[in-house]
This record gives sequence, C-alpha cells and structure tokens, in this order.
Amino acid sequence: MCYKNGELAQTIENVEIKENYELKHNFAIGGDYRGANAEHFTGSISSVSIWSDVRTSDEIANDYASALDFTDENMLASYDLTKCYYCLKEDKSLNKNNLNYQKLWQNKD
Repeated sequence: MCYKNGELAQTIENVEIKENYELKHNFAIGGDYRGANAEHFTGSISSVSIWSDVRTSDEIANDYASALDFTDENMLASYDLTKCYYCLKEDKSLNKNNLNYQKLWQNKD
C-alpha cells in the first residue's frame, strides 16, 4: 500500500516479501536507474520512516497529522530528507541506523 499525505493512494497485491532480504546494491527510494526500471517517482519526499510491523490506516493518518513517536519500539528508522543533497542523515529512531544520503534527480519528460 502506498500512502500520500496520510491517505491511501495505491494498493498493489500479490507482492512477494522475502524475510532477511540482503541488499546487493544501494537502497533506493522512488526508483533507480539499474536494469530496465523505467518507472521513477517525480515528486518530492521530505521524510521516510521504516517500521518492523504493518502500520494500520489509522496509525499512518495519525503519524501524518502529528509528530512521530521516535521511541516507538516498532520504528526501525526515520529520516528527514530535507536540507542537504550529499550528507549523513541521522536516524531519529532509537536504533541510530544513520543513512549516507545522496539525492539524485531525474528530469521530467
């Protein structure tokens, strides 16, 4: 499920989730240029948070409407993606999974 500004925007079914998935490349948010991937996000993303559990629609709406609880035991990481293009982003959760952040832009067609 994809949420935009706290509201459900899209649902994709039958997606295979592998436990203990090992990243062999850098993690990309919004798409990347590897392989035949032609679908890229063209908006802006101000923050990203990752949880270890499935968030309910109410939790997502509450998180959007008010400040996140960075002490939530299910929060794995949370990043503010504003203010710099190449930098170390501090994880706001208790886990301190800091992110080496590089913002790459794709021109609109």
